[in-house]
Amino acid sequence: MQTRIAMISLLLVAQIAFSQTPGQSAIVQLKKAYTLALEQHPIEATTQLYEGLKAIGNNAYVDTVMKQMHDILTIEEQRAYKITSHKGNLLLKAWRRRDPSPATPENERYAEHIQRLDHARRYYSSPQPRGYDDRGMIWIRYGEPDNYIFMQFPRKIRANEGWAYQRYEPPMIFNFIERGALYCLSRHCYDFSLFSGGTKEYLQARIQLDPKYFKLYVALMNDNRKISFGALFRETDMVIRDQNYQHPHTITELELPGRLEAYVKTARFFKDNQTYIETYLSVPFDQLADSSGKASLRLSCTVVDDSTEIHDQRDKVFHLPLRSDIFNKGLSFTSQMRVKLPSGLSRYAFSIGHVESSQVYKDELECRGFDVGRTDLFLSDIQLAADIQPLPEKLPKSQKSFVKNNNLIRPYAFSEVNSERTLFFYLEAYNLILCPSGSSTLKVAWKVDAHKNLIDKLNPFGGRSYTLSSTYKQQGRSRTEPIFIALDIHKLMPGDYKMTLTVTDENTMHLEKREIEFIVKNTI
Repeated sequence: MQTRIAMISLLLVAQIAFSQTPGQSAIVQLKKAYTLALEQHPIEATTQLYEGLKAIGNNAYVDTVMKQMHDILTIEEQRAYKITSHKGNLLLKAWRRRDPSPATPENERYAEHIQRLDHARRYYSSPQPRGYDDRGMIWIRYGEPDNYIFMQFPRKIRANEGWAYQRYEPPMIFNFIERGALYCLSRHCYDFSLFSGGTKEYLQARIQLDPKYFKLYVALMNDNRKISFGALFRETDMVIRDQNYQHPHTITELELPGRLEAYVKTARFFKDNQTYIETYLSVPFDQLADSSGKASLRLSCTVVDDSTEIHDQRDKVFHLPLRSDIFNKGLSFTSQMRVKLPSGLSRYAFSIGHVESSQVYKDELECRGFDVGRTDLFLSDIQLAADIQPLPEKLPKSQKSFVKNNNLIRPYAFSEVNSERTLFFYLEAYNLILCPSGSSTLKVAWKVDAHKNLIDKLNPFGGRSYTLSSTYKQQGRSRTEPIFIALDIHKLMPGDYKMTLTVTDENTMHLEKREIEFIVKNTI
């Protein structure tokens, strides 16, 4: 009998679990996101948040999520929320916009925000609907202050606090006054006063927050009656408010990491009816020096379309053993990332993070995938390469990402090129038409021009030049053909250059062009 009851109970539980509506499942996910963020699991919290907001629709619980982030939403976002028919999607986009590192799978700002929110509710609680007073609001928006003071002088001044954020430029100052057991953001310095007394004590304490109060204090001590003390107060208030207004509505420490020195180039290629964007990067070993002899680099990239849907994402960590003999020699760690692009316009974000120092290089760009239905000739982007050679018989696993069309193509991620080296340009031609014999014929014409006026380009004395050009024909047996050119840089004068490459399919006379810019520098 007991076994039968237990079985029935299990069936009921299972039925309830599987009978959850999408809205109910979304509520569970959003509650999990909050808990995971508090427990400092940012990747899992972000996954639950995004999935929950996608599915929540206009379920009443979405208002709870909105209240959690109300104080970091702009006025425009708050107004849009009231009238939109897709509230969950609006909040999803709002969180994506606030992600300080869109390339990584976690939204660090969400995790930071939930921890700030929890702190505000714990330490600055109030009976207001939001659950905290104005101190909590400022804590949520800007984090922990660098310096603060608390004052309580019965019969002279109201209990008050002053918070200073000196790590920002210009610094921000916030004053809070106790009113009816609640701390409210003060709009005027003289709100604190109950009677005429207390001014001296108030200013003495606030000098440590900001030197602007020293001017008021000196005026009070001199008391020469030639200046209006009230006018000075108002002037100081105005300066402080102006400085506060110069900053964004909210600030996260995650938006201000140390910048990693890195060099990056991107290029799009087409394969199996899919556009890929490749990122080629180089990080100098000299800035990765560590007493432990080790360094970790985190490489991340994400493609997101206008509807905030993730199309592809990569996130990997390289652990680099650092030998002393690689420093001070100009050597770099090089790598490559490849992700898929949708056919329309999308945002591509990528980041390179040095785990030990928390320094980050990050960037975003708009990019468009190639039209998968296109049937005429078109070209990939041009990739700069340091070297192109036939594929060797034995290739280390770390080098396999550099292989294209049976060639080993070592990417060149820099904009500047030393005049002593040879620079390679690589691209691919697609949708070539084969003749009856099964071959394709390409006419490749390239020209390098300096970004100078016509007089500068003239070089009547021979030697190094401001222009180079050439034309050649290339035959193949496929509708996709690789094209690469080796450019002898020492023939060019130092300066800024643009290469224009024109490819013609001689079987159809269709042609396409691509351009790329680079800089030639002198050898020292």
